[in-house]
Amino acid sequence: MVSKSPTNPLVMAAQALFYGLFAVIIAIFSTWPEYAHLEGDRSLIKLSFSYHGEPVGECRERSPEELAKLAPNMRVAKVCPRERSPIRVRIDLDGQPLFEGSAPPAGLSKDGASTLYRRFEVPAGEHLVSVKMNGSWSTTAICCWRNDSCVTDRISSPSTRMQPWVTS
Repeated sequence: MVSKSPTNPLVMAAQALFYGLFAVIIAIFSTWPEYAHLEGDRSLIKLSFSYHGEPVGECRERSPEELAKLAPNMRVAKVCPRERSPIRVRIDLDGQPLFEGSAPPAGLSKDGASTLYRRFEVPAGEHLVSVKMNGSWSTTAICCWRNDSCVTDRISSPSTRMQPWVTS
């Protein structure tokens, strides 16, 4: 009978064999099968944000009659709507529209953040990317924008990261 002591040479040899076998399996599956996320001449642009739009309406002052009807712990003079505006986004790539859409606010009362995630496959190379956004109920104009030139490359990450948007 073989001793099960950890210092037994037979136990140590079996343990080394199984650790080696495990390392070989990991090495094989780390390089095989080959996987290409995109073709060689393609690149990926990702749009991802979570943003709170402006409230849908203006805050208003309650009248003394309205305040008198409320319970003492609910008597707040100023009342504001909870609902927020959806966020509209437009992306142009080299002057051509790539995406135009809207992200509704989350939540039962529509008072949460508007969240959007999209992926766009584009040809690899240098591109002019223009991102425009509006989160206001009171205007139809685009209130935020960012124009940037970036190089999309399959091997390295984009050379330009989007900075905070310019607002007017």
